[in-house]
Amino acid sequence: MKYWCFPLAWFAAACLAPSAVAQTRIWNAGVTGDWSLASNWNLGLPIAGQGFQINNGTAELSSVFAPVPAFGWTAPAAGQNGTLVITGSGALTTPIFYGGYAGTGTLTISNGGDFTSPTTYLGYNTGAAGHAIVEDTGSTWTVLSLFEIGRGGTGTLTVSNGGAVSAKTTTLGAQGGSTGSITVTGNDSTLTQTQNLNIGSLGNASLMISNGGFVSNTSATISTGASSTASATVTGENSRWTNSDTLNVGYRHQGTLTISDGGLVSNTAGMIGGSETGDGTVTVTGSNSTWTNTGGLVVGTSGQGTLAVSAGGTVTNQNGQIGWAAGSSGAVTITNGNSRWTNAATLAVGISGTGSLTIEAGGEVSNTASYIGQLSGSSGTVAVRGTDSLWASSGALQVGAAGVGALTVENSGTVTATSAALGVSAGSTGSLTVQDEGSLALTSSLLVGSNGDGTLAVFGGGVLANTEAYIATGGASISSATVTGNGSSWTNSSRLEIGYAGNGSLSIADGGQVSNTIGLIAQTADSAGTVTVIGSNSTWTNTTSLEIARAGTGTLTIANGGVVSAPYVAMSGNGDGTLHLNSGGRLDVGSFGLFKGSGTGTATVNFAGGTLRATASFSTSLPAALSNTSTFDTNGFSITAAGILSGAGSLTKTGAGVLTLSATNAYTGATTINAGTLHLTGSAANSAFTVNSGGTLGGTGATGALTVNAGGILAPGASPGLFTVNGNLSLLGTTLIELAAAGSRGTDFDAIDVNGAISFGGVLTVSLLNDFNPATGTSFDLFNWTGASSGTFTTINLPTLAGGLSWNTSTLYTNGALSVQTSAIPEPSTYAALFGAAALAFAAWRRRLRTASNHASRAP
Repeated sequence: MKYWCFPLAWFAAACLAPSAVAQTRIWNAGVTGDWSLASNWNLGLPIAGQGFQINNGTAELSSVFAPVPAFGWTAPAAGQNGTLVITGSGALTTPIFYGGYAGTGTLTISNGGDFTSPTTYLGYNTGAAGHAIVEDTGSTWTVLSLFEIGRGGTGTLTVSNGGAVSAKTTTLGAQGGSTGSITVTGNDSTLTQTQNLNIGSLGNASLMISNGGFVSNTSATISTGASSTASATVTGENSRWTNSDTLNVGYRHQGTLTISDGGLVSNTAGMIGGSETGDGTVTVTGSNSTWTNTGGLVVGTSGQGTLAVSAGGTVTNQNGQIGWAAGSSGAVTITNGNSRWTNAATLAVGISGTGSLTIEAGGEVSNTASYIGQLSGSSGTVAVRGTDSLWASSGALQVGAAGVGALTVENSGTVTATSAALGVSAGSTGSLTVQDEGSLALTSSLLVGSNGDGTLAVFGGGVLANTEAYIATGGASISSATVTGNGSSWTNSSRLEIGYAGNGSLSIADGGQVSNTIGLIAQTADSAGTVTVIGSNSTWTNTTSLEIARAGTGTLTIANGGVVSAPYVAMSGNGDGTLHLNSGGRLDVGSFGLFKGSGTGTATVNFAGGTLRATASFSTSLPAALSNTSTFDTNGFSITAAGILSGAGSLTKTGAGVLTLSATNAYTGATTINAGTLHLTGSAANSAFTVNSGGTLGGTGATGALTVNAGGILAPGASPGLFTVNGNLSLLGTTLIELAAAGSRGTDFDAIDVNGAISFGGVLTVSLLNDFNPATGTSFDLFNWTGASSGTFTTINLPTLAGGLSWNTSTLYTNGALSVQTSAIPEPSTYAALFGAAALAFAAWRRRLRTASNHASRAP
């Protein structure tokens, strides 16, 4: 580059219109000619202080031209076509230059040529066209002041093959209807501005940097005017655009920036859609394509902003903000593997405006804290979808911080954060959806509805994990969580509280799984919590405990294959709690049982066809209402039910182990024992009992009608005791009778009272306790009945008696008695004793006849 000193008068001349300067030298060669030949000019060579103009033809300067003309212009009139070529050792300086003033003007600087024009216009007037080409290493053009490319017409600048242009401030498409464009292409081709670059002031404009070209400036704006449409493209390895200050894309109208195939753009703060009328779009695509913001990045500052990163593109910045001002909208998409948006600080989607973020097909976004719907009136949505798609927050995640926020993680996408909160401030709404094998992993807590309203949905194999979780923590919050579908899971490594202070609900359905240590429904006063577990393989696992209505109003419903488990279930401390164990539902309880908590609350238990299953032995004193057919599965353990069972429902006992009913129960449905032992120490006098194969009924209580089927066992008493049947008794299985001593029935030996008919059958097995050896003549009144009797035992197993004694069963089916007799023929000396014993037996028979006068038949 050649350097020149300019008298101030020359700059004064630059302020005058060309027509005002006399003695302008006009190119008259008409074709390509040598600038340095005086004959090619109408008045000779241009001189200092006067201008030159090239109306038509080409003037070629190949040597240093020392005089400094006051101005220069090409094609000053419409229809003209003038060209200035500065090449080789050519060098020219003029304070002001018009390339295509009214016609078509062309400037070419090549092969080391040098041109200095502090004020320059390309395509000055409407309809004019000005073109500038700076090519080849060593070719330079210096514009020290004002540079407008497409002032009123069309202007183009092409820098290639190592050419260099330096300017102060450059404007493309300066006036309405104008068009300006710059192309900088090839390694070492440069456009350097010491101040700003405006791409599209009021007209349309474009910037192209390719194949290693380089552009630098302080700040840059793409579409600065309300009517401009402007674009910038940086493409190819080592193609660079360096902004030492801000970059604004689509400030007042439509502006686009494309970074592709390894192009590099850098600036301090980045803004897309700067003003209310702005509409900006940035695309970063291809491996190694990078947009570096050393400050923050705002997508949708006050207008509309769009950012798309794909195919390995990278964007970095400090704070990331989408939808910054009220009324603004911003949308960001990060797609394909190795595409990354790195926020060194926070990321907010919807600050005061509307924001959206989509991460898909392996794209990655990272930041510290993150906000979706940050301020009141804002709206933010985030979707993370596809294998290897990742949103990683090293801080907390707020969905609906004060506005409306929604996060969806799906199709194997992944989100990580320390903690998360949905619906944080009063009036806010936050929703989180994890679906189709998407996953959200938190290293700390999850709040579903803090002071606002929160909604959580996990389905289609979605996976959610955190430490503790709370649903509806604020008093005014109405919040819910749903986990549904096989493979869908919500894992809480600590506690889960539903309705902490507000109104919270949890639904687990169709194979969904939820786990935690402590489960709490309706924790504080005035809170409300509802949990429903329904559908095959739906589970809620509480590894430490489950509390229903500690101080608020809580309800748990289990149905249709749903399973809830806990070492203990505490109901209704100072709150009112309800447990619905409906048809097909199962509640697994461990060693601490099912009980009412301390306090003034009311506990309501409805067994409506579900199953209470033991995972350890426990007792419960809670009353329960039975409807449908409910099941107690002792599962190899012992359950003691001391609360009153009422209602019209039925009860089924399954599983090895013992179920003890110790209350005076009032339920009227049937009782069926399919496995294990039902030990009745209270009563269920209004229930008809059936003991099936593998089941045992024992105890000292009372039942309704009783049928013991083949393979079933009736073991009355409590070593020993009296068992009462308020109805008919049908014995088809095994009846076990224990004799401890001669004396009172039910006290010294087992006995059965039947307030109805009796049908004998099956097997009777009698055993002696405590080495008891009854004496001759001892009678055991085993069975009493008030109705008819029928049948006989198919097998009677009696213990062996010592001392030549034997059992007499002759009155077993007539008066229910079993007695002991001497096996040998008595000696004459014993006749009197035998006669006395016979008299006593006859008297006993008369007594039995009087007390059981309604027996169908008696034999003396």
